[in-house]
Amino acid sequence: MPSAAGPPTALICYAAVASSSSVHDCEQIVASLTLVEHSGYDLTPSPDYSGRLSAVLGALEGERIRLRRQMSQRRTPVATAGLATALADRLTTAAASLRALQAPVAARAAQAALVAGIEHARDSYTALATAAAAAGTGGLEAAQKQVDSAEGGVDLSLETFALLGYKHS
Repeated sequence: MPSAAGPPTALICYAAVASSSSVHDCEQIVASLTLVEHSGYDLTPSPDYSGRLSAVLGALEGERIRLRRQMSQRRTPVATAGLATALADRLTTAAASLRALQAPVAARAAQAALVAGIEHARDSYTALATAAAAAGTGGLEAAQKQVDSAEGGVDLSLETFALLGYKHS
């Protein structure tokens, strides 16, 4: 958008692949906007924040993969409960570490969504551990569905960070 008060402003719509229908809604909103003032937010990814974010997410991702792989081997319910509890603990630590990071303005909403997603996954793994310890298959299947849904939410939040230019290894 051209501006008499300063440099032109660009408004960009983005969404994770699974949310691509939201881009159309965003485009309609952007087309109807009238720019009042320039915010001055820097949208360039912060190298310092990116490094700290990558450290937290890299450690968590390694644990998620390892513990989920072990759970998929369908050991005893007691072993599943222990693994789910261990992963819930890792998720608690990761959420606390992310809360401690000072996100740039452009990444604050994405960070808040990621923390909420991680906490939801933690709660789902806690429910899975409880269901596995109870050794009832009906509760275990329902808890596993909750875990799958929560993990999908974490993955979508991570995609949002990638769209903002923050990629973790």
